[in-house]
Order: sequence, then C-alpha cells, then structure tokens
Amino acid sequence: MQQLLSMLHLMYWRFVMANLLRLDSSPMGDRSISRRLTGQFTQTWRAAHPDGRVVERDLAALGLGVV
Repeated sequence: MQQLLSMLHLMYWRFVMANLLRLDSSPMGDRSISRRLTGQFTQTWRAAHPDGRVVERDLAALGLGVV
C-alpha cells in the first residue's frame, strides 16, 4: 500500500509541475523588471522541465484599463 501511495504522489507532482502559467501585467513592455524576472524564471523552468507546457498570458495587451 505504501508503495502505491508513493507512486501516486510522484505521478501527481509530475503532472502539477509539468504546467506553468506565466502572467505578465506590466504596461511598461521591455522596460519592465517584472517581465524580465518572469522571462528568466520561464527559461529556467523550461530547462528543468523540457517536456513541460508553458501557457503565457499578457494582461496588459488585453487593454482592460484601470478600475
């Protein structure tokens, strides 16, 4: 039973860590420090998870404005 639980735990974490959602929201474009940081993190994550999936969303590009 313990071996089965260990196997299920590993399968779960491999699935969870196989997906990365990158959200950028700064309207500063290339001058944004947070965009540079998320870019560097994404590159590092991709190197560690070559079969992983990255979904990128740019909230500033949606033009939602400030409420």
